[in-house]
Amino acid sequence: MDRFAFTTAVRKPTGPASRYGLIPGDHVRMWRGFYWHHAIVVGEDRVIEFGGGAGGGPVRSTPIGAFARGGRIDLVARGGPNAVWRAKSQLGRSDFDLLLRNCEHFATWCSSGQWGSRQVALVGLVAAVTAFVAVVRAEPAASVVPAT
Repeated sequence: MDRFAFTTAVRKPTGPASRYGLIPGDHVRMWRGFYWHHAIVVGEDRVIEFGGGAGGGPVRSTPIGAFARGGRIDLVARGGPNAVWRAKSQLGRSDFDLLLRNCEHFATWCSSGQWGSRQVALVGLVAAVTAFVAVVRAEPAASVVPAT
C-alpha cells in the first residue's frame, strides 16, 4: 500500500471524487478543529465514515462534500478494492469508542488491514511523558526517621 505522508490535498470538494484524483479505496482525512476525521472513498461522490456525528455515531455512507464540510481533504493512503469491501462490510456498526474504535482506527483497518490510530497513540505518549515529568519534578516525601 502506498503511503502519501498527507501531501495530496483536495480543497473544498464539490464534485465527483475522481475529479480530485481520489479513487475508491482511498483513505482520506479532514481537519475538524482539534482532530483529524478519517473516511474511505467508496464512489464518485461518497465516503464511508465512522462516528461522523457529535459524540461518535455509526459507520455510515455520506456525500464527500458533507464529509469535507467546506474544508480540505487530505489523501492518507491508497487502499484499493479491499478497502471498499471492508468499509461496506461495517455499515451500521455502532460501537464507536474514542480510544479503541474511532474513525482513524476504522479507516486504517479498511485501507491496510491493521487496526491503529496515530492520534490516540500520540495522546497516550503525551500523557505518559507528562506523568513521568510530574513524578520526576515532585518533591520527595518527607522522610520519617524512626525514634530510637
